[in-house]
Amino acid sequence: MPGIQYQKKNEYALEGVATSDEDLTGELVLMGSMLLVAALGTYFVYRSLQSKTMIASLSSIDFIIQEEISSKDRYNRLYKHPVWPQGDSGITIGIGYDLGYHSSKQILQDWNMLAVKDLSVLLTAAGKTGNIAQSLLKGNEALRSIFIPYEAAIKVFLEKSLPRFARAALKIYPGLDQLEPDAVGAIISMVYNRGTALEGDRRREMKAIIPLIANKDYPGIAAQILASRRLWVGSATPGVASRREKEAELVRGAVRKYAPEELYALKVA
Repeated sequence: MPGIQYQKKNEYALEGVATSDEDLTGELVLMGSMLLVAALGTYFVYRSLQSKTMIASLSSIDFIIQEEISSKDRYNRLYKHPVWPQGDSGITIGIGYDLGYHSSKQILQDWNMLAVKDLSVLLTAAGKTGNIAQSLLKGNEALRSIFIPYEAAIKVFLEKSLPRFARAALKIYPGLDQLEPDAVGAIISMVYNRGTALEGDRRREMKAIIPLIANKDYPGIAAQILASRRLWVGSATPGVASRREKEAELVRGAVRKYAPEELYALKVA
């Protein structure tokens, strides 16, 4: 088993849960690519947390990480410096953190562990997407050479990006917080990858999911996610179609029993 790559206190996981005399501090540990929560003698009564949190499965969170960077080794080979993922993307750092879709203020808050000189360079990419972002990265050696440590990337993903996208997903999909944890993670994955826009032909499946989530129609949700593969089959990014297939699989299998250690609470209010 690889050594621990990242560890953080899971300050949300035990909110509202009956405690014992034991120390019930949860810890979120990333070992290799897998996320594990140690609840230390207590159980998640996860429906009691719904007013403030949304429960995703750790396997679905790990799925997002794998889809974004694959592994720590691959991250250190390909993503430790800013990249441009093509298309409408902006310059991206860490675990799918697109600078083109974040404000300068947000970037400063999220990445305050980086050196000031690096932050000032990264801010030049705020709000820039598509060919503009591509040209900016190509013509800026200082930007291309910025190093984002893996530990910083994981920290920002877990503490900033993941809760933010959970809130964004809940905003466009009322009732998402009532779905089973695998389905919650699958929808967050889709929104993390595609954003929250719902209008236009390219977004028709995302829009069609709204009433299906409200009705807890897991087969219907999965079918719409699969239907959206039309956008990437035969494209320059066929891996996105594969991601949709895996998200649909998570949704289809979401109605099952979950062990306490499989669950993670994301703060959404």
